[in-house]
Amino acid sequence: MVSLLFLIIQAEAPARDTATYASPALKAVIERAAAYNAAPPPGLRGYTARYESEVAMAKRLPDRIEGTSTIEQTAGEFTWEVGRGFGQHQLGYRVVTTGVPLPASAALSNGWILPTLTGPRIDVFGANSGAATVVGQDSSGDHSVWSPLGPAREQYYTFEGGDTLTMEFPSGPPQRVVRIIVWPRDDLAKPSKVFRGDLYLDPATGALRRLRGQSLTMGGPPPQGRAKHLNRLIVNAAVADIVTTEVPGAGWVPTYQRIELEVLIPLTTQSWSVLRLMTKLRDVVPAVAGAAPAPVPAMVPGRTAVSKDSLHAYKEWQEAPDKGVNSVYLSQLFDVGPPSFRPTGPPIYFWRGPTTLNALQFNRVDGLYTGVSGTLRLRDAMPGVSILGTAGFAWWSGLFRGGITATRAQGHWISDLQATRITDLTTKFADPLDYNRGLRALFQQDNYDYVDRASVGAGVGRYFSASGPGSVIARFDYVKDYVTPAELNYGPLGQSYTLNPYVTPYEYPRAQVAVTWHPEMSSHFTRPGLGLHASYEAGGGDLPYQRIQAGFVGRANWHQFAFTIVGDVGTTISDAPPTQQLFLIGGSGSLPGYDYDQFGGNFGALTRWMLAAPLPFLQTPLTIGKATIPPIAPNLSYRVYNGYTETTNAGAAAALNAVGTQTVNGAPAPFSVPSNRIVSTQEIRLSLFGTLLGFGVAKPFEAGTSWTFTFSFAQSF
Repeated sequence: MVSLLFLIIQAEAPARDTATYASPALKAVIERAAAYNAAPPPGLRGYTARYESEVAMAKRLPDRIEGTSTIEQTAGEFTWEVGRGFGQHQLGYRVVTTGVPLPASAALSNGWILPTLTGPRIDVFGANSGAATVVGQDSSGDHSVWSPLGPAREQYYTFEGGDTLTMEFPSGPPQRVVRIIVWPRDDLAKPSKVFRGDLYLDPATGALRRLRGQSLTMGGPPPQGRAKHLNRLIVNAAVADIVTTEVPGAGWVPTYQRIELEVLIPLTTQSWSVLRLMTKLRDVVPAVAGAAPAPVPAMVPGRTAVSKDSLHAYKEWQEAPDKGVNSVYLSQLFDVGPPSFRPTGPPIYFWRGPTTLNALQFNRVDGLYTGVSGTLRLRDAMPGVSILGTAGFAWWSGLFRGGITATRAQGHWISDLQATRITDLTTKFADPLDYNRGLRALFQQDNYDYVDRASVGAGVGRYFSASGPGSVIARFDYVKDYVTPAELNYGPLGQSYTLNPYVTPYEYPRAQVAVTWHPEMSSHFTRPGLGLHASYEAGGGDLPYQRIQAGFVGRANWHQFAFTIVGDVGTTISDAPPTQQLFLIGGSGSLPGYDYDQFGGNFGALTRWMLAAPLPFLQTPLTIGKATIPPIAPNLSYRVYNGYTETTNAGAAAALNAVGTQTVNGAPAPFSVPSNRIVSTQEIRLSLFGTLLGFGVAKPFEAGTSWTFTFSFAQSF
């Protein structure tokens, strides 16, 4: 894990002017800044500070949606000695998670706090701490990059910019700064660790106020063999945003540090996995030679920690663990990240699609589905335009799937043209962010209903903000639904699959309007707050209908407790609704303790409540030899589910009867029936490794019912 997280990619920079400085005036600015930032203040022996850090696993999904699934918050004392290194002594530790709690902070065994931005190199991820660990190796600085303001700058960099501008900072008022654009030279003879991005200097002194950019390896011969193919498969980048604060006696100290290790999931272009490290330093106390008292506090290089009991008893937290990491977005650093993922540049093509669902799925309808995707981003040729194509084969049903989509995104607006044939979800209050469903049916029951659907159409929408995911979108499509039987009765682990509800085959025009507000709010993410969504759909053809849905997601974090509530309601208005426009609930994820899809109708409502808390043991990462593995992280939750369905006319009742039949006590019976009352059930679940494995028992709130065993894999509800 450590080797993957700290892989600094071999990259190609665009050809640039070979002149080191864009102008003589810019050269003078940089020379003044280089002199000012060459070393710590004279007489400074070091400093101590209090720190608070969040180490989080974040995900960037399609449609601008981003959230964190695991947050490890640490706090303690940070000590730096000039010329020797630093010590990061941990006093507090706590975790908030909705996913698998990766041992990120433990894997960063040498520490991650930067003590200074002065000197010939910028030391990242614990380099030069003096601790003999895998990450930092030793005090040689294996992960440090050549400073753009160091004495060797002309050997490694070219410089542009020099404009003075007013810039927003993470905290405090906007600041006037001089922006310098730094490019690594493209004629480096041997591989070198360098910086690419922007420097922001104080106009009066040249002090380095902010650094935003990417650390990477450039120069030497291009990678060959396995390294070449690995770079193409796994796109990754180490990007930083560092802000300094002037501390009397200590100079400019990097008190705000945001470092992101970005990994683009193989086979996708829009789904990023990000290890996000955010640190704030406070109460900085310099140790100056000749002052009283002058001694520098005792320092143990690298990371140390108090006992586990003391870590969890720490009470001096300054911020909630979900505040810092959930207040920033990956897109804020796109302009200084890898050039291939910036919005500007020449057209570029990737053999990747928006989600892993385009490449690999398993369900009871198609069995195994495998596919390939490609995305062409036209960038400067046609700003904001991208063309996505997918193609694959469903091995059990023997059908080809795929399609093509052309999208244009500019500012707040987005539009698209699309033609696809896919296995779509139907009859459920589906979680739009449940991208883990692709292979879940391999390990448990298949909790979705499907329709084989072909469509062609266009859409237009507007985002409520320039970078956020909330939006209003309208679409018009011509749709053809096919009969969609379940090809599999049993799963690979012996689980029994139910029938797939009957799909009424017909063709129809369809108009849709959907509004989402904070769609990143999800039971999959740690962000507290409230998200809302509503949609209207009208279908024509031989079976006209109108479908209206609305719902919300709310989450609150309090100490170690997390409270989540999800509510949905919907109705289909039609004298003869297609079966795929009904609402079916029951079974795992909606009403555990009842049969799968036991209740249905053209009107449905479902609420799900969860109160969860980690158990007070096995919450820290485990060390086996030299390896660090995720904590078992047992989590206990109590869940309550409430559902209601009904049929409002004879046509809806006939459609529900057409969904399917089953044998009960030797006689045929409807597969799904209206509840005509609120039905409720409860579940007690023990989750291990975050939400990766869930073992529980469920029981309806009805006399005469009994507890039944439940199992879930990578599932929140």
